[in-house]
Amino acid sequence: MNFSKSEQVLLDELQQWENKLTKNEGYELPAAWHNWAEKQMASIPPELKNSLTLKLDTAVFHLNAFLQSSSLQLSAREQILKSAAAIDSQAREITDLRNLSIDQLNYIADIQLSKQRLYSLVQGGLTGAGGLLFLGADLPAAMILQLRTVQTAALCYGYELNTPYETMTILRVYHAALLPGNLKSARWKELTEELYERKEEPFFYDGPEEIADEASLRVYIGQIAKLFVLSALRKKVLQGIPVFGLIAGAGINYKQTREVAQFAQKYYQLRTLSEKKG
Repeated sequence: MNFSKSEQVLLDELQQWENKLTKNEGYELPAAWHNWAEKQMASIPPELKNSLTLKLDTAVFHLNAFLQSSSLQLSAREQILKSAAAIDSQAREITDLRNLSIDQLNYIADIQLSKQRLYSLVQGGLTGAGGLLFLGADLPAAMILQLRTVQTAALCYGYELNTPYETMTILRVYHAALLPGNLKSARWKELTEELYERKEEPFFYDGPEEIADEASLRVYIGQIAKLFVLSALRKKVLQGIPVFGLIAGAGINYKQTREVAQFAQKYYQLRTLSEKKG
């Protein structure tokens, strides 16, 4: 089946974006944070490192399951269905969105994912300007926002969240999106090669159950380094307001969530085109 003009344009954009990934043009931790994270990783015994990775994997899995049935995600689901129904009155279920054109799906996704970026901006600002309570809540709050971002992207392109395959796909996309450019490129290749190889959409997941690895753990250790930096910046105030911490926190969290949203949207765009065109 031939591609329409807009679909071909999108494919070209996806190819350009993929080329940037292979050149390591993705989100990177600042050099000081990266070096600190590397030193901390090197100091962790292998047994403890494996234990922490397993606990991270379990925590993200359960958090993802919880968010799927949360009121916030159910509300986002309703908004997505309302947007789809305004375009096509026959769109009553999430899977009905697959009958829409890729341009229509992109329109819905752009609106919903922009909200996630805004939430991240606010949350990061509160972390940078708030007290110890906000600093302590930053890591779980960021995980929640970014997992919701991937879930929202899946819903916007017509994929239900509650099958074993879709659940594990969300986790794989989430972990891949957080990695630096060189590692992210390898994960992108793994995810997309599966799209070309399979003949039909699976219900069950038959890949490795442990998604998080040492690279994922390194990312979170880097996030802890960020909290130390924000804590120091919070002490520098202008007219009683920790402006530097506020700007830094908002900017860092916004950029990371934007990277997660972009990666997730690119994946579901390519998956949609792959399935529409066989």
